[in-house]
Amino acid sequence: VVRNACCIGMIEISAACDHAQKTNRAYSYVPAILIPKQYDQYTKFIDSAGKERDTKNEGIFRFGSPLEINIAGNLTPCIVEVNWHYVVGLAANNPILGDPLFRFRKQVADHIAYGYTRYLARPGLFSF
Repeated sequence: VVRNACCIGMIEISAACDHAQKTNRAYSYVPAILIPKQYDQYTKFIDSAGKERDTKNEGIFRFGSPLEINIAGNLTPCIVEVNWHYVVGLAANNPILGDPLFRFRKQVADHIAYGYTRYLARPGLFSF
């Protein structure tokens, strides 16, 4: 039931100037999931210290409060989670993307972009 209620997709995190200048290049996308607020209890995790967390690890970004999102004509309060582990570069006309279902307001998009840059700037080890 929970799996069928969720909406999985891709969020574009490319710079707005690329669209304004009609730059022909690969745009950056990250996988995301919209979880209806009524299933919030399934998004809680217990870490190794026994503390409850909203995400499984630091690579998952969770928007602070549920957003009202138009899904199939109904405004639904949803939890938005984004996975920074898998950034994908695709051309804007790639058929895997399909048509956009909705757009985030500027404040929400800026908050997601801030979470992305914060994740990238964290200290850590990189392997190739």
